[in-house]
Amino acid sequence: MQFHWISDSMRVQGERFDQSVRQALNNAVYNLERKEMTRRVHGSPLMIDITVDERSYKPATTDTSLIANPNNSEATKSNTNQQEAGFLSHRNSNNQGRMGSKGTQYYINELMNIVTSMGNTPFHDKMDEDLLKSTLDQSLENLGIESDYNYCVYSPFGDELYAQPCYFDHKVMESSYTTLLFPDDIHNGPGQLFIHFPGRKEYILSNSMAMLGSSLLFNLIIMLTFAYAVTTILRQKKLSEMKTDFINNMTHELKTPISTINLACEMLADPDVTKNQANTKRFSGIIYDENKRLENHVEKVLQYARLEKGELKMNKVELDLHQILENVVEKTSLQVEKLNGQLTLSFNTKDSKIKGDAMHLTDVIYNLIDNAIKYRRDIPIIHVETQSDNTGIWVNVQDNGIGMSKDTIKLIFEKFYRVPTGDIHNVKGFGLGLSYVKSIIDAHQGKIEAKSKPNKGTTISFFLPFHNPKEI
Repeated sequence: MQFHWISDSMRVQGERFDQSVRQALNNAVYNLERKEMTRRVHGSPLMIDITVDERSYKPATTDTSLIANPNNSEATKSNTNQQEAGFLSHRNSNNQGRMGSKGTQYYINELMNIVTSMGNTPFHDKMDEDLLKSTLDQSLENLGIESDYNYCVYSPFGDELYAQPCYFDHKVMESSYTTLLFPDDIHNGPGQLFIHFPGRKEYILSNSMAMLGSSLLFNLIIMLTFAYAVTTILRQKKLSEMKTDFINNMTHELKTPISTINLACEMLADPDVTKNQANTKRFSGIIYDENKRLENHVEKVLQYARLEKGELKMNKVELDLHQILENVVEKTSLQVEKLNGQLTLSFNTKDSKIKGDAMHLTDVIYNLIDNAIKYRRDIPIIHVETQSDNTGIWVNVQDNGIGMSKDTIKLIFEKFYRVPTGDIHNVKGFGLGLSYVKSIIDAHQGKIEAKSKPNKGTTISFFLPFHNPKEI
């Protein structure tokens, strides 16, 4: 719709330009005829009579009081008016005398002589190229047209008199504006003026640039606003879905230990169960374990909330990253062995001393190995290794799990996001693990990245600098 409006506006601008050019040509022709008539009148007996009247008039004697007091402006003004009135009275008396002697026919004959002389004058004698050019320039300028133009003048007999600045071919003449010169010349016939604007389209476009620019800017603002609105709606929709999924997962994760604790308490309330000391110890252990599990879930959510608010404090000390890795691998290896899997560890760097928070870095390793176990295919094979350069140490956690697509890799570090596993919903969690990991690594002035291919496993790598002057 906007393009139609712009096209229609350009059409209107073109029509306005054409109308202004035609009006300028009409004005130029009128001015040429008037100047030619004025030139001939100035050389006629009519003008001579007027000049004689002015020269033969002698004013009355000047008031001597003005000589004595030349500063008397009122007297001077009165005397000037009297002189002008005297001259008009003199001209009227002369005209009345001439009218009485020669009659009205005298003026009619003189006017007819002027008109006849103009008609008998050849066209090329009446044409003055400089006068034509200046008249055209003035007429176009008065109507606000400042575009360059070419023009060509043809005599009544079809002869080309002037062509500036280039030759007019038929194609140019067809796209030109034309008008008659001295159209009232019945004896010789009128000449013809062609005027061509080679930059007409560019001139119209340049005059419309402000309108076009504002229209395009307005369209751009609308499109950007629409795109921003759509993007915001989609982001909010996605965030809402992720939050809903998070609440459902959190509810499930919290409900499971609560239900287990409730069942164990019911069993302990049964007198037959409590008679057996082994049963009592067993159910008490279940309650303790599930309570710790529940506490860990709540702590994870609260910990991430504090991290988001910037309230999570880091207790950075000098520590051995290899020692932390060994502790985590040792505690999680039993879980992998139950699945008949393998969890290996290799150190490819001698310097493993960094400055960081031991507790949070331990949680980072736990999260990465836990994800490798959750998103396994059959038998988990997990390998943890370290590498270093001159600035810091890299930790790589590699698995042979289900892998991820490129689009998924871009989203795994966002909060509440969980990697889709198709129709199988056996992967538990809040979708905060990798988001928490990235926040902790960022807090240590490190960086984290992921490489993965569907059904070929994933490698999560994070970097920690050897020297970390920034304290949190």
